[in-house]
Amino acid sequence: MPSGGNRLLKEYFAPTFSKLAQKSPTEAWKNGATANQKVQEIPISEISPLLPADDKAEKIFGSVKDEVLKKIWDLHEKDAVHNLNEVWKLEKIDSYELISYRVEEVPHGINYYGKIRMTKKEDCVHVRAFRAQEGKGPIKFHTIQTRPSWDGGAVFSLEDPLRRFEY
Repeated sequence: MPSGGNRLLKEYFAPTFSKLAQKSPTEAWKNGATANQKVQEIPISEISPLLPADDKAEKIFGSVKDEVLKKIWDLHEKDAVHNLNEVWKLEKIDSYELISYRVEEVPHGINYYGKIRMTKKEDCVHVRAFRAQEGKGPIKFHTIQTRPSWDGGAVFSLEDPLRRFEY
């Protein structure tokens, strides 16, 4: 993590850090930091500019491929039951190709946002994955971006912008 991110974390845990001789946030929590010792808002860095797919990013999004396909299947089942039409455009998935991605540092790790082409017709999904700080543990799938069905549901075009999203 760049030093700017560490600075933000230190400001976030300022009362605790002064008591714990500038220990890491993880050590601060282990040593009894409470929610009352934090400031109101969690500092997060700005999301990176759009980056073209590279080997590192392909490895990250490749590691969550099974979870992405399972989520798409779950959305298909919900579409059938509730007529949500979130993934109705994905009649046949014949590709899994990372097109571009963005990175966002957050207090406990890094969020990765990726635009993944799912069909030869250039239908894409936007995927969010997470990696804990300091590279500990595996990359974890978080979610696929969804919108109301009238606005395209979970299926995006190559031209749709990749932005930060929660769910």
